[in-house]
Amino acid sequence: MRGLSEIDIGSWKEYYSNDCIDDGSQITVKIMKGTKQKSVHLSNFYHEDVGKIIHLINSLVADKYKIWYDKEKLIADYNKCKSNSKRP
Repeated sequence: MRGLSEIDIGSWKEYYSNDCIDDGSQITVKIMKGTKQKSVHLSNFYHEDVGKIIHLINSLVADKYKIWYDKEKLIADYNKCKSNSKRP
């Protein structure tokens, strides 16, 4: 398991989505690491590296400022979408 210092933001796409859900969780993350800057939009999609960052932030802030980013739900919804799209 990679730590935060090993995250390569240069490999991130600008957009990730679960195309089966039109609304729901919409998160845009803007991050700077060293001299690299990256902006990524996540539409009902769980991204492992972003999840680590949000988990760290949530561990530092008061409950009222925590960011909803439910790994299990987002992955389950994405897998359900993929399995439904494979049906004829």
